[in-house]
Amino acid sequence: MSTVKPFQIFTEPQSRLPKFHEVELSSAPQATKKPPRPTIDVPDLPNEIWVTRIIQATLETLHGGRTVSQLRNVMGPRVLTQIQQRREVISRMRKGVIPAITTVKFWPLEANKVEITALCRSESHFFPIALRVEKQATTWKVMACEVGPY
Repeated sequence: MSTVKPFQIFTEPQSRLPKFHEVELSSAPQATKKPPRPTIDVPDLPNEIWVTRIIQATLETLHGGRTVSQLRNVMGPRVLTQIQQRREVISRMRKGVIPAITTVKFWPLEANKVEITALCRSESHFFPIALRVEKQATTWKVMACEVGPY
């Protein structure tokens, strides 16, 4: 049996090895203070893609496809409680197909508040959903949600 010298398997020609540069500790960059956090410029109206995703996530939650906790970052606590209560009723009645969003419209109410309505299509009928979103320091947040009659 042949004996293998240590590291003999991993030897490579010198040209293929990475080249390392030595750096003296005195020339290494010194740690500096953290730069200030950039300010986030929140747009005057929420992004339509964001709104559509929030409405879709709300519909999926109401129909039992998502947990309510997944909406915690984008909805106020009162809205989450309402969605949890509606979910218990709707998910028992309408298991299966999650409704599709057909139209979305925006109505500015005040400087930092917008009402959003959407028309959704279920298996055999249409129903509305309305959100009131308010501008926070770093993002928009849903502060009210109403789902039309099924």
